[in-house]
Amino acid sequence: MDPELRDRWIHTMMDLRKFRPPFGIKTSLASGELMTLHRIAIMQFHAENNVGEDPDLSISDIRENLDVSKPAVSQILNALQNKGLVTREISKEDRRKIIVRLTPEGDALLLDFRRQSDMVLDSVIESFGVPKMREFMDSFEELMSIFYDTKEKMERGAI
Repeated sequence: MDPELRDRWIHTMMDLRKFRPPFGIKTSLASGELMTLHRIAIMQFHAENNVGEDPDLSISDIRENLDVSKPAVSQILNALQNKGLVTREISKEDRRKIIVRLTPEGDALLLDFRRQSDMVLDSVIESFGVPKMREFMDSFEELMSIFYDTKEKMERGAI
């Protein structure tokens, strides 16, 4: 394997991780809080629009979807609740289950974020070029699939 290519990959991924898009949203949300709020909205939308699926989101559902620890989810949800962006309530059907919902303020913040991020992404895609972006996304999705397959092989002890 080419060591220079490996080093370039690591450097690029570190740059990507450090990058914070200048969406201009005026909020005190940390990136993890914003990501969690966004994921809750997506999960809530899918649950509400899929017949036969439980529309209530539990802390466990969120934790599994984000693939983070229970304490990490609790900490983020505490911050979001203190900012008035989510509510938590005990399920009427199962008192052991805590249901998480976005508040109207959480919905409004996400709508504002989405509008701003769409403008930024449209500009980036236009500068990069639609055909190049499609090619990049196809290659990146293929690469991520390879990473997940490799991770699974490592967990089974096959590598």
